[in-house]
Amino acid sequence: MKNRVALGKIVKSVGLRGDVKIQTYSSDSSLREGLRIYCAIDELLVEKLRPHKNMLVARFAGRDSIEDTKDLIGLEIYMDREDVELEDGEYLVRDLIGCEVFDRGVSVGHIEDIIQNTFQDIYVVEGKRSILIPAVDAFVKEIDIEALRIDVELIEGM
Repeated sequence: MKNRVALGKIVKSVGLRGDVKIQTYSSDSSLREGLRIYCAIDELLVEKLRPHKNMLVARFAGRDSIEDTKDLIGLEIYMDREDVELEDGEYLVRDLIGCEVFDRGVSVGHIEDIIQNTFQDIYVVEGKRSILIPAVDAFVKEIDIEALRIDVELIEGM
């Protein structure tokens, strides 16, 4: 699924008309009505979508009863990479992993991971030593996905 992006996981049925709850992997989910998505067993068309607490409730075309959706429970859902809608300055985590990080022109390592459960993302950079860099304008000066390069300005001692 190299050209697909994981969106979330179908966690349970809702009601009797084929609605399912989806736990999304991002608060800025690209999931939307009319989108064609994929899971391990099927290609699905999102017919209806609504928020419910911290999840989404979806109905898929052709799956109109609880019986039609029971085989989907527990499956991850994906979308084509080309269908992802990003604003300027937004990037997918998978696009940033592996980028080389430069502090004022000097390589400090590569992004190995991104911690996302904080107020802002934190880049985990591995080089001669491990560095945690908050993904904020004060530190991150430029991101060039095409060149797999991120320019930062670290403070003394980082």
